[in-house]
Amino acid sequence: MSYVLTIRRAEGEVPLDRHDIDRLLTDDDSLSLESDEVIVWRHADSGETFHLNLEASSLWTDNTHGLAADAFLSKLRDVATTLDARVLGEEGEDLSETEASESRSSVKILHGMLGALIFILSLP
Repeated sequence: MSYVLTIRRAEGEVPLDRHDIDRLLTDDDSLSLESDEVIVWRHADSGETFHLNLEASSLWTDNTHGLAADAFLSKLRDVATTLDARVLGEEGEDLSETEASESRSSVKILHGMLGALIFILSLP
């Protein structure tokens, strides 16, 4: 079973339009237009292809599995950033900055561990 991810702008902002998609395709040569309704991204290492479906004011995919799925999610975040939009999960959760949040959490954990190690090493 696949998980649906959508790229769109926030409520109240100008929705995505064809001009945005044309600009995206011009600026990012890793993306290609397969048809009027489908953009394709091919993972450079694995050769897997991933599809983004075009709708009136958003892009969406349920192509979220395979060996390069994490790389595709990263690509979706890049696309969203380029379009000044967000990556949303099928339940509306914002996945645009998950990677950054995970990195910040990891840094906090490492910082805490380093503090504990320094404390232990300073004991008589």
